[in-house]
Amino acid sequence: MKFSRAVVKYRIPIVIISILLLIPSVIGIVKTRINYDILSYLPGDIDTMEGQDIMLDEFGKGGFSFVILEGMDDKDIVKLKEKIEQVDAVGDVLWYDTAADITIPKELLPDDIYDVFNNEDSTMMAVFFNKSTSADESLDAVAEIRKIAGEQCFVSGMTAIVEDIKELTNEEMPMYVVIAVILTSIVLAVSMDSFLIPVIFMLSLGMSILYNLGTNIFKGEISFLTQALTAVLQLAVTIDYSIFLWHSYKEQKTFYPNDNKEAMAVAISKTVASVVSSSLTTVAGFLALCFMSYTLGMDMGIVMAKGVILGVICCITVLPSLILICDKALEKTMHKDFLPNMDGISKFIVNHRAVFLILFAVLLVPSIYGQINTNVYYNLTDSLPHDLNSAIANTKLSEEYNMASTHIVMCRSDMSSKEVSKMTAEMEKVDGVSFALGFDSLVGPMIPQEIIPESITNTLKSENWQMIIVGSDYKPASDEVNSQIEKLSSVNQAQRQLLGSLAHELKTPMTAIIGYADTLLTVRLSPKRQEIALDYIRNECRRLSRLSVKMLELTGLYETGEAEFVPVEVQMNQFLEDVKKLVTYRLQEKKICLEIHCNPEELRKTFDPDLMMSAVTNFIDNAVKASDENSKIVLEATQNHLSVQDYGKGIPEEDLKRVTEAFYMVDKSRSRVKGSVGLGLALCQKIADIHGFQLEITSHLGKGTIVSVLW
Repeated sequence: MKFSRAVVKYRIPIVIISILLLIPSVIGIVKTRINYDILSYLPGDIDTMEGQDIMLDEFGKGGFSFVILEGMDDKDIVKLKEKIEQVDAVGDVLWYDTAADITIPKELLPDDIYDVFNNEDSTMMAVFFNKSTSADESLDAVAEIRKIAGEQCFVSGMTAIVEDIKELTNEEMPMYVVIAVILTSIVLAVSMDSFLIPVIFMLSLGMSILYNLGTNIFKGEISFLTQALTAVLQLAVTIDYSIFLWHSYKEQKTFYPNDNKEAMAVAISKTVASVVSSSLTTVAGFLALCFMSYTLGMDMGIVMAKGVILGVICCITVLPSLILICDKALEKTMHKDFLPNMDGISKFIVNHRAVFLILFAVLLVPSIYGQINTNVYYNLTDSLPHDLNSAIANTKLSEEYNMASTHIVMCRSDMSSKEVSKMTAEMEKVDGVSFALGFDSLVGPMIPQEIIPESITNTLKSENWQMIIVGSDYKPASDEVNSQIEKLSSVNQAQRQLLGSLAHELKTPMTAIIGYADTLLTVRLSPKRQEIALDYIRNECRRLSRLSVKMLELTGLYETGEAEFVPVEVQMNQFLEDVKKLVTYRLQEKKICLEIHCNPEELRKTFDPDLMMSAVTNFIDNAVKASDENSKIVLEATQNHLSVQDYGKGIPEEDLKRVTEAFYMVDKSRSRVKGSVGLGLALCQKIADIHGFQLEITSHLGKGTIVSVLW
């Protein structure tokens, strides 16, 4: 009661202080930066963010947009392009004149380049920004480009969409807040017994909302979504507290008819417990958003939790002070209840509670079904007005250029033109891909890089990375485009990691060669043993040379015609001995014993020895990884199979069917440490396939694994 009576006693100072606090609140609102970059709230380790970081670090580029120009001559477009290049935050502008002189007729350009940039009386250029997709500078650049180009210009892409959202939000946010206030006030005026009380409520709630938005200055910035939703959400979730206090005050006035101050003190005291307990559950709900990996949840959660707390404080301090100050005016605006008495409905529900419980259970089933089958869309453009510049541009891209969305694929710059061409060709085969345009697509594989203009090189290629622009027929954030991105990623990943994987496949013979070389350098050997070691090194180097070419052809990177997969008859006992020699140094690292069994001893089989040697050493390498020190591995050849058995960790059943997939790793953390990318068994599967053999893997957790080639 002490707190309640203090509020009543100091009601006028409370109102004065609350009004004065609006000044720093407004300043805080103005000074708080609004972040329109929704990508900045994504975890930094996902592919999208890593790709954007690479673009910024390597190319000095973040976001990009396609600018569609209609009814303009080529010379005017060139002039406009030059103006766009001068806009702040614009890094590079890519048009067909980037690859060819405009004096060359467009019709003479290669079809893949012509179709990308031109369609009847319109043309398109790609504009790259030197800031992130939704950075303030990028958004300002879009606005400036539109201003320069006029009505003939349509800017597409996420940056343009966010710029339109920014303008739309800033324009409409005050309007829908006012609408919310008016509608809420009407409902309150009808449902409560005073025409003035909604005004008092809105004054108190309005102060708490301004305090909340003003204190965001301590966060530094908030998302534009948080800014747009805070006022209405805070109004919706905190209005109940004001209603609780008002009804409690009216109730206490019946006990203290001649003492409004005491009635309010008691009302505050009785309301605090229910309001605080109710608000705590609401605060907890909003704070739960802070655990989202997508940190936009944390942004909104903190702001809304803070808003609820400030709403409660205002409800038990500012609101009772305003009610007491305006008490006489409130009495004059009292009216009869417009809503009918609900006691009959309440009694009916209580008396028929079993029926309502059954009805609830029955309705729950279709409700769950409806929730499960409700489509959720993630495409921002679907909810935007269709007359926005970005919406029109995206429609034109889709209808005229078969480009509903666009992806940027990053690949290593040290890849050869042939490798990149192969990769882009595979990307263009992916469903829904309209084109894949990269550095080699523009300049051609036969043109020496030294004579290529820097404007082209710097736009699409850096020291470490190169960009490939991929056009898609599918809408952004759709299930189709998500599947498409996964397929493009797999193509890109395969090409980016393949050389490293091949190096890993060649690691075992290299280890043996280095071991013998070290022995020659550090150990005094007899001439005969020296000859044996040198002979081994020579033979392994020749085999390694053959194997590397075969592996490259096998994986489809090169089609040299140098490698021939010629099966020959192999004496298996000698083959097993050769394998043992090859993996000796690998086994010694973990003190593992390799047992070899050939049954019958004179067993002969027909296969390519280089490839089969690579497959078997790969099996043993995996077995070594899975085995503890001082354990053993069994290598066996029979009339029916060639197998490698270990007694190590084993493979989980859910992973067993996928271990031969390229880049699939059972223990990803371990593989990452070891430098493996999960291509080994996938290559082994290919080796088995080209021989007509079958690869079989059986495993039991804690007991070990058997990898067999069935012939």
